[in-house]
Amino acid sequence: FQTLQDPNNPITPPYFREPQLLMTMNPIEWQGFDFAANGEYVRFRQPALLNAERTVLYPTAAWTTRGNAWFVTARAGLHLSHYDFADDSAVEEKHLNRAVPITSLDGGLVFEREANLFGRDYTQTLEPRAFYVYIPYRRQAQIPPFDTAIDDFNFSQLFTENRYLGSDRIGDANQLTFALTSRLLDPTTGDERGRFSIGQRYYFESQRVTLTETPRSANTSDLLLSGEGRLSDYWSAAGTLQYNLNHPQTELFDIGVRWQPAPGKVLNASYRYIRQNIDPTGNISQLKQVDFSGQWPLSNKWSFIG
Repeated sequence: FQTLQDPNNPITPPYFREPQLLMTMNPIEWQGFDFAANGEYVRFRQPALLNAERTVLYPTAAWTTRGNAWFVTARAGLHLSHYDFADDSAVEEKHLNRAVPITSLDGGLVFEREANLFGRDYTQTLEPRAFYVYIPYRRQAQIPPFDTAIDDFNFSQLFTENRYLGSDRIGDANQLTFALTSRLLDPTTGDERGRFSIGQRYYFESQRVTLTETPRSANTSDLLLSGEGRLSDYWSAAGTLQYNLNHPQTELFDIGVRWQPAPGKVLNASYRYIRQNIDPTGNISQLKQVDFSGQWPLSNKWSFIG
């Protein structure tokens, strides 16, 4: 792949994977447990960087029980990693092994009632959910970040065990997430007309594993709020707010609207604000961005998309 960059300000291209082999074992049910695994072997090659081979195996076992209005899932896994560094690399340990146990407990309830809002009948749900993760600390600073980055903080990440993307960092965790979602459903068709969510994570231990970030000092994460819904048959909107309660300020805010009067006809507009945006050179600034997009048929054979 070619790295897109400014020729006047070149950056070091990312690693080549020569080769990368992936393995996935689909869940196998046995005695009420689901056993699964995934693995990887990859050779990282980049003349300007530290080269190595990495082998990863991550077997997991999960147990789920559910009723009409509740569910509980317990999961445990062991993340195994082995690194072989090139003979000419400037590292003391040419071979590294890491074993990190990962455990989590996920549970939720679903309540519903009949409701009438703005002159329309709905089925309204109330869905509390709790997610606990425990990952013990393992020293990892000696492992280069070959393909690992910090995951974005969002609602999906609230219910993810590892706060990093990639296998070079497995974040230590002793944390509990609480979230509450309410949905408005059409009682006749089941279509979702609206969704509103709020969530926050609570930390019981200080952060020790880091990548490029400053270790977390607060006991709670930012507060996340989101909402989306169909305002009418043609109009829909969605928005997200990330608010820092420890230092009261908005960290992220985005909102968007869509007008879709017919299939193939759609106009979108959105606004995004990020308080601290870090560019590739390390400069920190605010990001304020407006996006417009759309699609519109011009004839039976031509459409405009932009």
